Amino acid sequence: MRAKKILYREFWGETKRADLLATLEASGAGFEAGYAVLKPAAESRFSLRRVHVATSFSEWINVRDLAAVSPISGLQEMRRNRLIDPDKTRLEQAMAAYLDPKRSLAQLAQLGFGPTEPAGRFDPESARTRLLHAGPNAVSIKRYAFQPLDTRWCAWAAVRPLWNEPRPDLVREADGRNPLFVTRMIAERPHEQLPALVTRALPDYHLLRPNIVAFPFMLHGGQPTDGGLLSQPGVIAARCNLSPRLLAYLDARSIQKPTTNPAAAALIWHHALAVCCAPAYLADHGAEVRQGWPRIPLPGDAALLAVSAGLGEQVAALLDPDMPVPGVTAGTPRPELAAIAVPATAPGARRDWTLATWGSRSEKGVTMPGRGRTDLRPYSAAEAATEAHATLLGAQTRDVWMNGASYWRNIPDGVWETHIGGYQVIKKWLSYRDGSILGRPLAEAEVAHVQATARRLAALRLLGPALDASFHACAAAHVALPTFTASA
Repeated sequence: MRAKKILYREFWGETKRADLLATLEASGAGFEAGYAVLKPAAESRFSLRRVHVATSFSEWINVRDLAAVSPISGLQEMRRNRLIDPDKTRLEQAMAAYLDPKRSLAQLAQLGFGPTEPAGRFDPESARTRLLHAGPNAVSIKRYAFQPLDTRWCAWAAVRPLWNEPRPDLVREADGRNPLFVTRMIAERPHEQLPALVTRALPDYHLLRPNIVAFPFMLHGGQPTDGGLLSQPGVIAARCNLSPRLLAYLDARSIQKPTTNPAAAALIWHHALAVCCAPAYLADHGAEVRQGWPRIPLPGDAALLAVSAGLGEQVAALLDPDMPVPGVTAGTPRPELAAIAVPATAPGARRDWTLATWGSRSEKGVTMPGRGRTDLRPYSAAEAATEAHATLLGAQTRDVWMNGASYWRNIPDGVWETHIGGYQVIKKWLSYRDGSILGRPLAEAEVAHVQATARRLAALRLLGPALDASFHACAAAHVALPTFTASA
């Protein structure tokens, strides 16, 4: 029997259809000459695309194997964001009305308070009845990581089916103090860029595309369960969410009390974040990272690990909009950041902070991004401090217009194009706050948030050389971890 081969070839550009048809006229060796032979393998998830898996990458530890327990998926609302809002006061008022038994569902639907529309197996009437029977304390307002650098508020309850997936085990761990390392199993978009972040808020299922899993730094509840994090709270004391192999690795490097020391957990998870956000890591291993879980080199030198973790802690702060960063979003901005994303209004125009053409909402409540307006241009003399870092921030900059009158001046092109988990961060934030959706201009705090986000992303890009140097050092000093038998 003749062995079968899998052939692969890419066709791009305006002539791709003609190029494809032309290959059909060839035969035998002539046909195969332009194709590569693929050999799908487990390390590339049997991908039917050409993927080179570097030997070094395959030897590093899979990020899921860093943890003591299985990760858990993010929360799924799927109620047209009726339980999620950037404005805490507005959400509290809406939920107070929703929990008022004197109000009918029809009244709530007219006011737009709470989930009132059927969806799939969701019956809004019975869902509300169950919630009311659970009592007023069944709902709590919590910080919610909706998308990268877009943290909102949510009205959370474990009572099903208010949320499609409330993930009570994860909520138990995400108490606002315990950081979560968030990543995904496989990339969805070719321009994914950063494949991970750290948050202290409850993570949405689509915080990164296509969906996320979360690894708490610490475990505070009960014993591990199948497919969940914890079951019975209070059974054991807080412990690091690190596998036995990682605990042995840390113990061998004289890390004190690696089983229960929060600093030990932070050391590993911040190191993983630093690696995932190093430009060289993504440049050298982007294809492999997109095909599956990130893999992390672990250096034999404890000093190298500490340096990497320190950088990861800086990255975590930059990617957390709730955490002030001195010189970036708090105090006097660093000179290279001071001129970035300055709110301005065109000469002769009246200030207007209403976003126009950045987004729209469909009849099903889905927010669709718009094109907006950005003007790509050279840096001005007044932006010289930024121009000095143009190799890291972008050779040109952009003025990002709210409308025809007001804009943010000088958002470097590299900052504007920064993606996290497949989302173009600033543009995505703008799409949800278009005037057609908000029904009002941006508030001063919202205008300032865009400036702060641009400065955070600029500071992250400027951290690139340090992240690269640390990654290369850790990769060169990588050590294999000990293995354990099932009875160990």
